[in-house]
Amino acid sequence: MKRFTITDVDWKEFPMHPEKFDGYQLSLKCKVVFEEPIERNEGYGYGDDKFCLTLIALDDEGFAIFEVEFWDYSLPAIGKTSRVISKRFSCEQEEYDLIHSWVLK
Repeated sequence: MKRFTITDVDWKEFPMHPEKFDGYQLSLKCKVVFEEPIERNEGYGYGDDKFCLTLIALDDEGFAIFEVEFWDYSLPAIGKTSRVISKRFSCEQEEYDLIHSWVLK
């Protein structure tokens, strides 16, 4: 398993039209930096390592209040050690209020 770090986490908020959806669309972007370059898999031409990252925000009591998953299609190119990944998702007003009060500080 290759070790990695997450840097440059950035958030953007997009209010949705209240008549269609009472909530927000959030965009999360971050940089994943691996300690070693991604290697070529001779049989498939892809990196040998599958990549799954779950970012979890915890409240003061240690309960998970927010979770975002990134899957293996976000691997850096073969021979590279980093890649910027992003994900956009919708959340209802109550979820947004919770996320904003704990995560988007």
